[in-house]
Amino acid sequence: MWTKFTLLRLLSSAHWIAQEHLPGQKYGTYSICHDGHITAHTTYVSHSANPPEGTQGLKHVDHPGIFNWVKTYIEKQQWTGQIAFRFVETNYGRLSAMECIPHATDGLHLLASNPEFVDAFFDPQMSCINPLDLHSAKPASPVSKNILARSVRQEKLGRRLSTFFTGEDAIWDSGDPLPLLLYFRSILAYMKLARMNKIPRPQALTFDIEWNGELSAA
Repeated sequence: MWTKFTLLRLLSSAHWIAQEHLPGQKYGTYSICHDGHITAHTTYVSHSANPPEGTQGLKHVDHPGIFNWVKTYIEKQQWTGQIAFRFVETNYGRLSAMECIPHATDGLHLLASNPEFVDAFFDPQMSCINPLDLHSAKPASPVSKNILARSVRQEKLGRRLSTFFTGEDAIWDSGDPLPLLLYFRSILAYMKLARMNKIPRPQALTFDIEWNGELSAA
């Protein structure tokens, strides 16, 4: 809860950067690039509001405005590697880039449906590919159950049940079950971290890479 003391402390500091709050539809992107050329790209929407990283259901969408924005940026920067962005599109059609992420994100699960996905990393001349599977990628089963439980409270159960039953699990593979088994190990590690630092479990997911003004992993 905001207090007068908290507000005064913020105003008295010269090290804060305020980002404008823009309500609207949130989008994420993920791209693979070679010297300013995009070989793989997805723009996606999340079925969860402000979810912890790695816990949302994702669905690829065709958004020319976002793709052209990313394409222009990549060409001007002559970017090579993986890159992702977060966008907000307001009800008035204003498109704003809110965050740049220079590494792999959950969007790669969508592109994995394309058999040329691996080639996109090694063939700088290939044309840009998109996800082939129109079904959404959903989070691993243990986390999905938590999202469904929260959906009941938020009265969004119908939409998220559709994601749960039609989306492809991002981790489970009947031919390679080990990643899902190790997933439980990582969840236990985050639970331990949350208990040791007396913080909520979702916050523990980014505890070692996030600074929120109060807690630090250092």
